[in-house]
Amino acid sequence: MPPLTGRDSMHTLIVSDIFGRTTALEKLAGQLASRHGVPRIIDPYKGSLRNFSSEPEAYAAFQREVGLDRYIETLGSATEACTQPLRLIGFSVGATAVWALSGMADLPRGSRAICFYGAQIRHLLSVRPQMPVQMILPASEPHFDVTALADRLSATAGVACRRTAYLHGFMNRLSVNFDAAAYGVYRRRLQTEVRCEEILRDADRHERLPTNGAAENRPAVAPPVATPAAVGSANARWTPIHQAERRSR
Repeated sequence: MPPLTGRDSMHTLIVSDIFGRTTALEKLAGQLASRHGVPRIIDPYKGSLRNFSSEPEAYAAFQREVGLDRYIETLGSATEACTQPLRLIGFSVGATAVWALSGMADLPRGSRAICFYGAQIRHLLSVRPQMPVQMILPASEPHFDVTALADRLSATAGVACRRTAYLHGFMNRLSVNFDAAAYGVYRRRLQTEVRCEEILRDADRHERLPTNGAAENRPAVAPPVATPAAVGSANARWTPIHQAERRSR
């Protein structure tokens, strides 16, 4: 896998759930594309489209062929050569892998993570993230108390939790818990995250332009403007809310 490089850019990685790379996930990656390119998809099956017919089939394949530890290693290998900030977006077991990686001290400065319903995170509560982490939690889980998990995670430095009104898998079109309305909401929030990041980095890069004679003779170029609306959206997009969202239907 080629290293992630690029000056003054934030690289986005989408870390899949047990279904791996799917056409729906590829579509989401395309919707989150920036001028730096389309986000890279990290999946358990080395990029192959498996087309599982059900969640039990996907779970069995993941457990048999990969497992969580190896998936964490795969994600670590994909990011180890990166010197630019990372935006890690993980779903389910992918969110757990992202959470595990967030505790590593050698991550590029300015990185951050967004973790959707990572149920196995409850077994890795000793992790101390070295980047901001936004947890998007489901309304409930069959095997543990989501409220108790949210309480523990919210007490961890750098972690913000948002409890939703949706179920585990609501962002995956192949899941029985897929919710089209919720998918639309969070897709737009992720798109806002990418757009606002570009605005702020462009402004920062403009401020760091050289001031030698050659630069002074160039026509003045106004820096990109981070409008109040854009900045407001950026600040509000992942507001740390530890309560259930109201379903907007």
